[in-house]
Amino acid sequence: MRLATLIQEAAAGYYGVFALPYSELLEEIASQILAAGTELESIWVLREGDVPAGVAAAFDASSLAIRRQVSLARFLKRLPREDRRSCLARMQEYVAEIEPYSGDGLYLARVAVSPAYRKRGVASRLMKGLIAEIGGEKIALHVATDNAAAIALYRKLGFNPLLPHAKQIGLFIRYST
Repeated sequence: MRLATLIQEAAAGYYGVFALPYSELLEEIASQILAAGTELESIWVLREGDVPAGVAAAFDASSLAIRRQVSLARFLKRLPREDRRSCLARMQEYVAEIEPYSGDGLYLARVAVSPAYRKRGVASRLMKGLIAEIGGEKIALHVATDNAAAIALYRKLGFNPLLPHAKQIGLFIRYST
C-alpha cells in the first residue's frame, strides 16, 4: 500500500474526483499497479533500503487516451451506480484544466516522491535513471503550474512547456537527444 499511497498523493486532484472511502481508493490504485492497459502498468520505483522513496509511471504516449479510459472505468465500477454520473461530471471539470496531449514518445503519468525523502535529490535521481533507461526518446508529462519545485526540476532535466500555461495543469516535453 505504500506505493498506492505515494501515487495517490502525487495526483490527489485526480483521485479526489472519486467519491470512494480512502482505503477503497488505495485498494483500486494498488490493483492497477502493473495491471495491463492501465496508467500504472509500467512503474519505476526508487528505493532507499526497502522503502519506496520515489515512483514514476510511464508508457507509450500514443496509448494515453485508452489507458486513461481503462483506469477511469475501473474506478467507476467501484462506485454505486447512482454516483457514477456525478463522478463523470467532476472528471470533466478536472480534465478541462489539463493541457491536452496526443503526441508520441513516452508519457509520464505519475511522478512522486515520498514526503520523508523530498529535498534529498530523490526526484532528480529517479528522473535521471528513467531518462537513462529509455534513452533519447521524447518524454511528455503534465505538472500543476503552481508546483514550482517540480517545474524547476523538469526544466533542469531539459523539459520545456509546450504552451504558455493557460490551464492549471501544464504540459512539459523533453525532446530526444
